[in-house]
Amino acid sequence: MATKFGDIPKEYLSSNHFYIATMPPTVQLDIINKLRAYNPKVIIGVDTIEQYAEMEETRKVFELVDIAFIDKEFQELLSCNAEIKIIKLGKTGCILRQDGQDVRIYSRVIEDVVDKTGAGDCLNGVFMNLIANGYSKEEALKKAVEVATMSIKDFGIFKIKERIELEKEYMESRD
Repeated sequence: MATKFGDIPKEYLSSNHFYIATMPPTVQLDIINKLRAYNPKVIIGVDTIEQYAEMEETRKVFELVDIAFIDKEFQELLSCNAEIKIIKLGKTGCILRQDGQDVRIYSRVIEDVVDKTGAGDCLNGVFMNLIANGYSKEEALKKAVEVATMSIKDFGIFKIKERIELEKEYMESRD
């Protein structure tokens, strides 16, 4: 993981989309400012954690990005200037907030959660990847919610391919 701008491989700097992992907001601010100077058109996404959520620097980070992933409990970040806000509602899904409109994306509630570690990171990564590859934001968030939901059914991602196939079979059986 990059812990400063200089850690980012040069070939990544011209990417159209860039996700900045959770880290101290002062480091995120430095990376954002340098990314914008290098590539003014880059679309930047960011998330935070409880430890940093109420810091003034975190608020500054969320004012400068294009896509803000915000946990429902971080209400003070909802008014940030990010064009796209993904409001994470935990086990019930997400809200895509864009252009003054909210689109609710529901998730299937999993009764037997094995490990929810990394589910938010999974959601963020899938969403960023899909929009970078041309998916609409709504479709990208639907898929991201599905994958994040599947990720909590087992430890780690090692069986995700099998879980995707099982999920596909389940959805087809419902049609």
